[in-house]
Amino acid sequence: MTPRESKRTAVTGLGSMGLGVVDPQSVEAITGRRPMRSTMVTTLAEILIAVGCGTEDQFNDRLPETRETFGHHPGGSSPSLRKISPMLRFSANLGFLWPDRPLLDRIDAAAAAGFRAVELHWPYDVPPEHVRTKCAAHGLALLGVNTVRGNVAAGENGLGAIAGREEEFQAAVDQSLAFCRAAGGTAVHCMAGVVEARDRAAAHAVFVNNLKIASGKATRAGLTLLLEPLNPSDAPDYFYSTVDEGATIIADTGCSNIRLMFDCYHVGRVGGDVIATLERLLPIVGHVQIAAVPSRAEPDQGTLDYRTVFAALERLPYDGWTGCEYKPAGPTDEGLTWTRALDIDLSATR
Repeated sequence: MTPRESKRTAVTGLGSMGLGVVDPQSVEAITGRRPMRSTMVTTLAEILIAVGCGTEDQFNDRLPETRETFGHHPGGSSPSLRKISPMLRFSANLGFLWPDRPLLDRIDAAAAAGFRAVELHWPYDVPPEHVRTKCAAHGLALLGVNTVRGNVAAGENGLGAIAGREEEFQAAVDQSLAFCRAAGGTAVHCMAGVVEARDRAAAHAVFVNNLKIASGKATRAGLTLLLEPLNPSDAPDYFYSTVDEGATIIADTGCSNIRLMFDCYHVGRVGGDVIATLERLLPIVGHVQIAAVPSRAEPDQGTLDYRTVFAALERLPYDGWTGCEYKPAGPTDEGLTWTRALDIDLSATR
């Protein structure tokens, strides 16, 4: 028996008649190779193909029952198993992760943990050239930053929808765009601000007009603008709290470089069906973020099952980065055990 046949026999023994499901850790223990999947449970035939212990044709010939499971339908052009899904890509949100360290040290920590990209909140006290150099040293992609919030001590949480603050908002956009260009980033999250209910209609017009102006600037800079609704429990009176409101704002701007930041945590906190909503709005989604619902801790906790979310992202498929914007329940490195619990490879870059 060849080594490959030995591996195949051992792995097949984990399933039932060659058609069961097994966990990738068991496969790795036997074969020495980890299947390239980010879901916890993997179909046996796919595992065997992924670790080089068989081909699609072999499984179609020897296991006819797998054809329907893997996408072959009678009368189809060829009996082919479904291809292994590409791995999702995860970025470290350094606004929340490693909060006990200065920004440049957080970039080091993200790289050491295996992340291949980072995203920032308000990094403006660090020269962007230093951020670029640090990211380049580790081979990290830099994604987005936020526009400044205004007077935080007075409760401000953005300026984009605030009447009378238009010049300040445009200055904030200029600051963020300049930082991104110098640091090597790709996107700017435009923060809307706190608006009383009675002022929402007027604020909508203010925000849309502000975004149209900002979109022109972003186009010239080759960057994307992102909009993110914030749930009212975390951000009381924030201008908008649902992704559908965000979609309406984007539509009203008519700007193709304004995209939705789909934060699964915020969607889950307002009671939305995360997967159905993601599927419906995928054409305008520019970035995805994750955290446990309702605690905002590591994503293997809470009521939202991220295995199903990750499976949906692979199936759609979603080609962007998924930002880990959660608040660690303890030391960040200790909490990274969630990646093993959810079978995630942080180093994936496609």
